[in-house]
Amino acid sequence: MIHRSHDRGGDVRLESLIKAGKDATAGGEAWAFEPLGGTTPHGGVTSPIRYTEGGEQKRDAVNRWIRSSGAYDGVIDADLASPR
Repeated sequence: MIHRSHDRGGDVRLESLIKAGKDATAGGEAWAFEPLGGTTPHGGVTSPIRYTEGGEQKRDAVNRWIRSSGAYDGVIDADLASPR
């Protein structure tokens, strides 16, 4: 299972995105799966039309949480790999 912070625009709150990550990984040990988190690349690279400063701040905050929360057994860091 891979959880990514795809939907960071519009009315989606930062807290909702992080809660979704926590919910997605809850109970992983009981089901014997190892959840992976995936960061989302810089918005201007993936979707320049939808880019907003507010969305970029959310994306950056969720990516930081994915990397540092310890909720995932591994992280696929698409943000780190993407050009700026």
